[in-house]
Amino acid sequence: MALTETKSTCDRTNSPSAIRAKKKQIRMIYIHAFTNLLHQAISTPIRTQYMMGLLNGNQASTARLLAYSTSGSALIEFFFNPSLGKLSDHIGRKFLLLLSPILSFVCKILILLKSDYRLLMLERTVFNAANVLAGSTGCKAALTDLCEGEELAQAYGTLGAAQGLGVLGGSMLSGILSQFGMSFISIYGTAAFIAFAHSYMVMFLMEESNKHKKPIKDFTYVNPFEFIKLFQTKSNELSKLMWSSAFMCFAEGKNIVDVSMNYIVNDCKCGEAEAAYMVSGFGVTMISSGMSSRAMLKRLGERLFTTWSNVVTIMAYYLWTRGRLGIWSGLVMMVVCQARQAAVLARSTVIATGSDVGYGKGEFQGMYANLRSLTVMIAPILYGNTYNYTKARGSPGGMYFVLIAMTAIGEVLHQLSYAAPGKD
Repeated sequence: MALTETKSTCDRTNSPSAIRAKKKQIRMIYIHAFTNLLHQAISTPIRTQYMMGLLNGNQASTARLLAYSTSGSALIEFFFNPSLGKLSDHIGRKFLLLLSPILSFVCKILILLKSDYRLLMLERTVFNAANVLAGSTGCKAALTDLCEGEELAQAYGTLGAAQGLGVLGGSMLSGILSQFGMSFISIYGTAAFIAFAHSYMVMFLMEESNKHKKPIKDFTYVNPFEFIKLFQTKSNELSKLMWSSAFMCFAEGKNIVDVSMNYIVNDCKCGEAEAAYMVSGFGVTMISSGMSSRAMLKRLGERLFTTWSNVVTIMAYYLWTRGRLGIWSGLVMMVVCQARQAAVLARSTVIATGSDVGYGKGEFQGMYANLRSLTVMIAPILYGNTYNYTKARGSPGGMYFVLIAMTAIGEVLHQLSYAAPGKD
């Protein structure tokens, strides 16, 4: 009798209608990720200038307040990511996905009602934190409910492409609206409308992906440093994968954006317009890499895909040490390697949420997000000091050798995870 029920359930899961419904859910998650960054990116280019105007043109105060805002967002993420991720294991993913559009809409409406730099600070701080929770932790947990194995790695890659499209689309739309002479209030009103429509979409058009919710009475707050235990699990394979992920997180290009801009403008003698094109080019590499990773994962498999991507990344970072032409050449190479962590994260997720380790899917994604948050706090300081050290010795591009070393160590640990004792 039990075997008959299991077979019946499997047939329903693999039926054409069930597969279509699953694909529709996955597409909705991509649309959510795109829209989530769209209404943020519309307001980002004009927020700084508007805040500076409210502060009577005081650049120092504006820079200081924006820095406080960034730190505040990181702290909110760090303390609430794992617990909210775990809460989604108990009450569903939709509440987590709703955080960003609803908070974005409410904050933007408050700003439209009263122009105040403190409200701009609040909006930037709260929304940036909610954006990570809804756009990263929530989306990845929802995809984990629907996909597994290499399909999950492919889904993570496509998610990155959708997010990249949202950033570029929002920035372009903001520029177009500005070209038509629309005011700050009009542009923020447009972003608020998109956030409202986004909230409606999540509430009424998206299906709940978590069909196996845990009892709410079993929920407990997760220590924000709980992710450290991922390095010490009884699964040696998972421990090595987490160390590999940590080194690759440190080697992410976004952690060196500010220092790279210094290097590009002051050392490579690129104009501001060319530097802006390089930043846009980096966004394009995120999109193209996310889209190409699906086909490459099918052809190469997880192990070869990650290794190939890490090798290309090392070569690209080496070219960046060579100056202006090297930066453009490296960007071209990065078109196929920005999604290199997708497969490692997918494999880590499968192990961490399996019966042997036993973390909830949302809980694990929150813990992994905290690992990334920690690197975002530490890496820019590391690279800033490295840049000053290498520049003082006549080699400003030498800082990229640190990223090369981080990527190489991450790849060695990735290979060692396949030889870990106890690997299935």
